[in-house]
Amino acid sequence: MPKLSEPPNRNFGHLFSDIVCSSKPGDFPIGSLQSRAAARALVSGYVQKQCDAEGAILREFGAAEQASVRALIESQPEFSVRLTMLRLMRVALERSRVYKQPLNLPTPEKIRENRRLEKDMQVPNAEVGIVPNDSSGSKKT
Repeated sequence: MPKLSEPPNRNFGHLFSDIVCSSKPGDFPIGSLQSRAAARALVSGYVQKQCDAEGAILREFGAAEQASVRALIESQPEFSVRLTMLRLMRVALERSRVYKQPLNLPTPEKIRENRRLEKDMQVPNAEVGIVPNDSSGSKKT
């Protein structure tokens, strides 16, 4: 199988464009120290690009708005979801400026409280009386 010279270009492929790694993990034997070190270098560069991309969008918000937006995205572990949320918030900010309407975001404390209340309200299926579907097709009597 031929080696890829560049990572696949997906929705966030532009993040890889500036990452230059002199040695790639595939240049070394599998599991070797050099292979692992090259993989760590590649990942650390990728993580830094993620932080830079998020930071660039966050700088467009004011201080109070930044705190609320950070609170909104903090529970999302996946980078692509956080980036999409930030982009949507940027559109909302731009529209609020165009139409001269305030962007009324809840405070970070209120966001975290709502998230905590949502988790407290979630009840496992057994407590609600929901029984998983029987995939065998037989009915129990």
